[in-house]
Amino acid sequence: MYQGLYCVGCCWAVMLVMFAVGAMNIIWMAVLGFMMAAEKVATTSRFSRAIGAAFAAIGVAFIADAVVVHWPVRAG
Repeated sequence: MYQGLYCVGCCWAVMLVMFAVGAMNIIWMAVLGFMMAAEKVATTSRFSRAIGAAFAAIGVAFIADAVVVHWPVRAG
């Protein structure tokens, strides 16, 4: 019970992403599952930090793309 609550408490965002992605594409579900398993097996936190930085960069890229697409353009 304690382990389950701890897992939900620390990984709720990843579980939400896994649910959304798994409902759409089983390949992405397998990729994310592999990444989570590799993160749990890793002996150092380098892999976790690298994946976190990559996902943060992807998120910033999505936000920047949305801002650029909707940026008002002045006709000269």
